[in-house]
Amino acid sequence: MNKTNVTSKQTTLKKTSGKKLPPHAAPIGQDKRGNLRDDLIRITLRTIDEKGYQALRARALTDEADCALGGLYTVFPDMDALIITAKLQILDQLDAVMAALGPSKPDAGGATAHLLALADAYLTFATTRLRRWQTLFQHRLSEDAQLPEAYFLRLSEIFKHVEKPLSFILPLSSEAARAATGRALFAAVHGIVVLGLEQRLGQTPVDAIRTQFHILVRGVAAGLTHQPDIADAAP
Repeated sequence: MNKTNVTSKQTTLKKTSGKKLPPHAAPIGQDKRGNLRDDLIRITLRTIDEKGYQALRARALTDEADCALGGLYTVFPDMDALIITAKLQILDQLDAVMAALGPSKPDAGGATAHLLALADAYLTFATTRLRRWQTLFQHRLSEDAQLPEAYFLRLSEIFKHVEKPLSFILPLSSEAARAATGRALFAAVHGIVVLGLEQRLGQTPVDAIRTQFHILVRGVAAGLTHQPDIADAAP
């Protein structure tokens, strides 16, 4: 072996010796990393659609992506990060469904109608994309994992769809009070949808679920209209 070859190998070792990669992982180019990342997200969402989040396994995902198990860890820190990324895409889809309804009419009646339409859209999303919706709210991360701030910021964008029409029902309330009221209303509708779809209170057809949260939304909107300061009065 000549001196040039020895020097070349030593240089290569110096470049790679300081990097730690998971077992079976090998450095890959930036373009391939991007493609692998996209493939894993796509496969994750398809697995959720076909089998539910309970079926998500690193080995199965990487096998379908035609890469080694360690390849996953070259584009995501861990499985939790991959699933969180998939959840962010599901939130984007929910946001698009709500945004498609357009703005609320600038009065209490129009705002109430818009809140009802948002609740209807939420139920439709939950029923037509059931496994994705379940992944958002039922999947639990590993014990030592935490949802990133970006996830909660994205979730807050969903809540804003509820907060905006409330500005016509609670025009004198503070932004913080409307935000709190909007989240409470979202949580209440979500609870009705969960209990209904999971049949926790007996057989509950989808139309019955819709009727239940329509009663709730109309009642809350009417109460807030007649007591517009109640949101700010809450502790």
